[in-house]
Amino acid sequence: MEGSLMFDEFAGGSISYLCSLPHLIVLSLLYPHPEHILPLVFLLSAVFTFTFGNITKQPLILCPSPAPSIYIITVLASSSNTSQLAISITSVSTGLVLTLIPAVFPFVIHQIRRVFVSCIRHSAALGLAFLLAFRAFRLLAADASTHSLGVIQPLVIVYLFCMVLSSVMYANHFQGKFVVPTLLSIIFSLIVGLLLHSQKQNVVPIFPERAYHIIPEFSQVLEFLHNNALQLVGPVLLCTSFFLMEALCAVEVLANSPSDATIPSLIILGLSSVVTGIFGLGMPAILLESSTAKAANAKTPVAANVASAWFVLSAAILWISKMMGILQVSQLTLSLPRAASAPALTVAALLHLRCLGEPKWVKPQRSIPALICMMVAPLSNSLADGVLLAFLIYLALYLITLPYPEVFDSV
Repeated sequence: MEGSLMFDEFAGGSISYLCSLPHLIVLSLLYPHPEHILPLVFLLSAVFTFTFGNITKQPLILCPSPAPSIYIITVLASSSNTSQLAISITSVSTGLVLTLIPAVFPFVIHQIRRVFVSCIRHSAALGLAFLLAFRAFRLLAADASTHSLGVIQPLVIVYLFCMVLSSVMYANHFQGKFVVPTLLSIIFSLIVGLLLHSQKQNVVPIFPERAYHIIPEFSQVLEFLHNNALQLVGPVLLCTSFFLMEALCAVEVLANSPSDATIPSLIILGLSSVVTGIFGLGMPAILLESSTAKAANAKTPVAANVASAWFVLSAAILWISKMMGILQVSQLTLSLPRAASAPALTVAALLHLRCLGEPKWVKPQRSIPALICMMVAPLSNSLADGVLLAFLIYLALYLITLPYPEVFDSV
């Protein structure tokens, strides 16, 4: 069980459900046992990372990992089958959108900079500092007998709270004008709130013994889709909305790198989302160290090659251990992808040192966030998580220093 928890924490946990239509196709045509789809995750990660990393000559590390908001939708959905299928459909649709974004790239970047750049610049350091604490709370609060990423009710409320506070922050930043992201945040918060009251919590056990019975027969797929069509519409729309909002933040990060690298990165992320969505593995993520290195104009695929080698090794050992029935080996194997990103994380930590001279260290309002960022950012592998939680911290900082506007202005 510990090995499964470790793997789910890395890969997003979506493959553990084994319920989506893409899974049915893969399992029916290629694999006699559902658990054999696990090595496919490592192999796809290796292919994406090695190929795109060497094409762009940059440290791109791609791994199937659905956004944090997807965990919430999975729990809120009335059926694990429909929720997982919604995730797969969402990944494909979002990937197509991200692939088309470069067509309107200048306009998109202009809008993102106008809305997001100031908020992220001031809040990302603090948000990243609270990222590990959030994850620790999530793991400690979850029942050991349930899925590690089955988001429990209190965490859904925390996410909803972050969305509401972020909308207030947007409105305050633009002097009370409710711009589009503000309205979207409020609308999404209301939708999540309604789902909280209308849907019961549904947590799927880790690799249940009767996993085969959870999955409908391949011949019943069309009937399954027909009977659950209405249940799929809501999660797909909501997941797509969250995906696109988080993708906008990612675009802003990529926009800080040279334009000739930003557009290929968006296309790569979009195509990877389509492929992983087809296989039911969730939307891929470009890890934090990739964006950090790109922003510093890094021009080397070494980290990507190292990560892809570890991914291939993970798949090989996992396949062998499954065939030989050596479950103990798979627990070690499941931790290898995390080790694969260690070299790139080290590079990211060193790149952060380039900013040592920028903060005015004599001012605590500048030095403390900078120190927190340098200590915690290299340990995180999700910039989206950090930025999302940073909204909450950023607004809290504003409220605390409200009587002293000169303090807030200096942050």
